[in-house]
Amino acid sequence: MERNPKHHSILTSFAVGTTFAFLVAGVLSVLFVYVNNVISSNQHWSELADKGVMLIDNYFENVTYDEVFSSPDSEEYKGLRYALREFVVYSDANCGYLYTINPERTKRTYLVATSSDEEEDKNLSKTRGLGATSTNPITTTELSTLDGGDCSRPERTNNEFGNHYCWYRVLDLPGGKGKAIFGLDQNVTDYNDLLDTDMWHFAFLIGLLLLGIAIVEIVLLRRDVVKPIQEVTAHMRDFARDGIAKDRLKIHRRDEIGEIALTFNQMTMDIEQSVQRIEEMTEERVAAVTELEVAKRIQQGLVPAAKHIEGAGYEIHAFARTARAVGGDFYDLVDCGEGRIALVIADVSGKGISAALFMSMFMTLLHEKLSKEHDPAQALNEANDLVAKSNPENMFVTVIAAMFDPTSGTLTYANAGHTPPLVAGSGYLEPDPGIALGLFEDAGIVNETCVLKPGDGIVFYTDGTTEANNPQKQFFGEERLAQAVAGAHGAEEAINAVVTAVDSFTGEAEQFDDLTLLSLFVLEHDERVWKATLVPELASFGEVREHLEELCDGDDTLFKRVLLACDEGLTNVASYSGASLVEYEISRTDEQISVCMADDGTPFDPLTYEADELEFEDFEFGGMGISFIKQSCDEIAYAYEDGKNVLKMTFYL
Repeated sequence: MERNPKHHSILTSFAVGTTFAFLVAGVLSVLFVYVNNVISSNQHWSELADKGVMLIDNYFENVTYDEVFSSPDSEEYKGLRYALREFVVYSDANCGYLYTINPERTKRTYLVATSSDEEEDKNLSKTRGLGATSTNPITTTELSTLDGGDCSRPERTNNEFGNHYCWYRVLDLPGGKGKAIFGLDQNVTDYNDLLDTDMWHFAFLIGLLLLGIAIVEIVLLRRDVVKPIQEVTAHMRDFARDGIAKDRLKIHRRDEIGEIALTFNQMTMDIEQSVQRIEEMTEERVAAVTELEVAKRIQQGLVPAAKHIEGAGYEIHAFARTARAVGGDFYDLVDCGEGRIALVIADVSGKGISAALFMSMFMTLLHEKLSKEHDPAQALNEANDLVAKSNPENMFVTVIAAMFDPTSGTLTYANAGHTPPLVAGSGYLEPDPGIALGLFEDAGIVNETCVLKPGDGIVFYTDGTTEANNPQKQFFGEERLAQAVAGAHGAEEAINAVVTAVDSFTGEAEQFDDLTLLSLFVLEHDERVWKATLVPELASFGEVREHLEELCDGDDTLFKRVLLACDEGLTNVASYSGASLVEYEISRTDEQISVCMADDGTPFDPLTYEADELEFEDFEFGGMGISFIKQSCDEIAYAYEDGKNVLKMTFYL
């Protein structure tokens, strides 16, 4: 069987990716160490410069300024120069020096200078000895140091003595002789060679470590992923070629690969059993009919048995009609827990048995992924990667997978090359079109969302709907589809409207493609309200009773509960409040009946009246009615608003 020219080895891809990642990590590590070494080195040299200043300060504790700098031949001067040179040699520096800057800041006057190199030291004693001057431009770093500024960083200089990093420190000369600058120079080449040596040593160690990790990762990947997938692929290829499985996959793992192996084994067993039964039949026509019938049963067994589902505030309806005995279209409904449900509709390339087989394999994988991942795009991408690795016939499937959360009305959906969904009465969504699945790995399918409000509905369909032909070879089209569902108020009504419109359009023309529809509608809340303003007389209660009986829909127990509370409430208002009018509002939803009474009588809060613990003979006249009202309601609230007593009562259904 010819391999897919687009096929790439997972091991090769992983090795390349891992090598690149480790290379980047190694480079970043080396750069980090290099920068850290630079910082550490600068700190080291900065501390050496501080020690040089301390050395000079300590030297002047036993001698005076005039004794040291009276003559370059004085023992005190030679002692300072010797001590400074020993410090420079100890520090691995190139040279050290002390000089003053005139008040105009135009000239340096050197007091002492020395070098670790003997020849250069002799030269410095002549050119930068006591009293030697230099009119080279004074740098901003020198001036900043002299003025007490930041001197933690070196200055790079390039003069007749070479290319150096210079660390400056300010020094108060003894005897009130002013300020001088102490400088400590390090050759740039020596400085960089030291850093480069440390960096390459570290780079070598990092390289060895990353190489070892990469080898271990590749070995583990080959053992735990590549070999099992190759085994699954080989069995699938053999089964697709021969129609039978020579042996069962012996992969016993609790992960996706194990689930694929288990599903494949079960699928091959089911198909082999069906084929075996077909082969036992002698007549060719009977065998052909039986084969199609078996395939149809397998396909129907994969499609959800329930074509109509009513959940918490939503309704789903599905319709499927194949062009042949078996088809390539399918839909699926997956319960994802916490009230969420996943919806899938797809169209496999081709028709007949081949499309049905491919459909059954892909549908099983996708159902499993949606059950676990609860993420449409992730489920599609993972199922695609598995199928694309073993697809000898280069079949493909277009899919829309959606996840609906009825608590928020949020529909998260991902499109893989399928026809765009239609929102009833609003038009077509325009999701990222994606690509058909099964041909290439890394499909890159993405999620998108929309919010469905009560009364909104969405219809998913295959191209067999919009491309249905009439006898004149015209397409049914997207515009007719939108018109068919524009006035629908429910999922089943929308599907029936589309099927009726398609059948009417095609007439006697032969159905050339599968027709599959899946619809989701968010139900509107059913609320009935009755309002009236009545005279607070007992005779007015007949009107309340009449409408209340209608709202209770024949529920005698509910009717008596609400009627008793309304009767007692009106009686109390008529008898004791002195009101001229009472406003009634009674409403019913699927969950409760609410009664609101507002009168303009004397303010009185019935909830403050405590009568529940009294004996019958101790009730005051009128108190018993208030107690009945409290006991009849599930919830009761009172407020005095806009000059009216407002009593609200709630009765749960």
